[in-house]
Amino acid sequence: MSERSTQRGATPRPARLRSDEERVASEAPGIAHCHMVVAATPHQVFEALSDGSRYAEWVVGATEIEAEDDRFPAKGAEIAPRVGVDPVSTDGTTEVTGVDEDHRLELLAHVEPLGRARITFDLRPVPGGTLVVMEEEAIDDDVRGALGRRATRAVRARNAETLWRPKVLVERDLSAPDLARQLGSSRHPAARVPDHLGAATARVFAWASGLRNDRVFHPKGSTFSGTARLRDEAVGLLAARAEVEAVVRVSRGIGLPHPLPDFNGVAIRLVDAHGEGRDQDLLLVSSPRLPIARHLLLPVPFLGWSGTGSVLPYRTPAGLVVFGASRLGASTLDSLGGSLPSDLELSAASLLGEWRQMARLTLTEQVDETSGDALRFDPWHTGPDLLPAGLPNRLRLAAYAASQAARRP
Repeated sequence: MSERSTQRGATPRPARLRSDEERVASEAPGIAHCHMVVAATPHQVFEALSDGSRYAEWVVGATEIEAEDDRFPAKGAEIAPRVGVDPVSTDGTTEVTGVDEDHRLELLAHVEPLGRARITFDLRPVPGGTLVVMEEEAIDDDVRGALGRRATRAVRARNAETLWRPKVLVERDLSAPDLARQLGSSRHPAARVPDHLGAATARVFAWASGLRNDRVFHPKGSTFSGTARLRDEAVGLLAARAEVEAVVRVSRGIGLPHPLPDFNGVAIRLVDAHGEGRDQDLLLVSSPRLPIARHLLLPVPFLGWSGTGSVLPYRTPAGLVVFGASRLGASTLDSLGGSLPSDLELSAASLLGEWRQMARLTLTEQVDETSGDALRFDPWHTGPDLLPAGLPNRLRLAAYAASQAARRP
């Protein structure tokens, strides 16, 4: 816990606050660590990783496979990818150094003049599919290895883009009934975009987040835990029961200090709202409350100057809605911790209709800064009756997956 968090009265993270980082080890020095959830079983993911002839389809930098050992992915088998773009391209080799079917694949990649790197894929079942953990480490003892071990930001960015590609390939081969149950799938009917558009979005956000080594937007914030009490009309839509645990992260969109105008963000997580490990996330930003204008961003100098809204709509059984939250009871991030306990009203409205209250959130504890920053909020953490709607929301699936994969653990 940082000194600043202690001074603001932060408490250690309760056990209920989990993130992907609790399932994977922290990034060790010199090792680039990425992870992404694929909406498929570990066996289906491993089958894709085991097809050496298709590596050029998803490994960033590989343009073709010039030779493949029929034994791949058996230990000792090799493939020979062509790396780079002509006329600046070279031959490489990738050898399998370890394999545990459906669980782990270890590779040794060698590309001159870049040197050698150890690459591992760990596959772990999680709610919604398989958590694919990719790690890469330059292993040469010369200058090339030293530079590679210092370039973890760039390697993470490249590998985040790499993970998006097999995710799309695997999910493309799943049947329609599978997709209907997997909200995180790139082939879910509500999230599908042309492959080239999803790939371009993933590339931009992977590199933006990787090189920044943090969130692209809302890099710093304060996180709080408490409870959410849902009204009858929200039960079944936002959560399966009337009272759930809640986590709220409050942030500045660009990260500007008060009183410079910025886009204040309120990210809400209703923990296990749709079953164990299936949270409901709502990402809100400062915006006007009036019809039409509620779809616009509103830069404000202080937190309490305006309410926040989802801006982009959700599709529900009753039609399109947007969500909004009441004004915060503090003016700056530093003063939020001193305002506890604090209530936050969550409302919903049709695109032109009146706001109606959906839930009351009571925030009682501040989460330590490191744990709060490690949380991965995502608009596609949602339920089957509450689907992000429209092209911008569809692109957010690729943007969030790649950006979060490229962030430091």
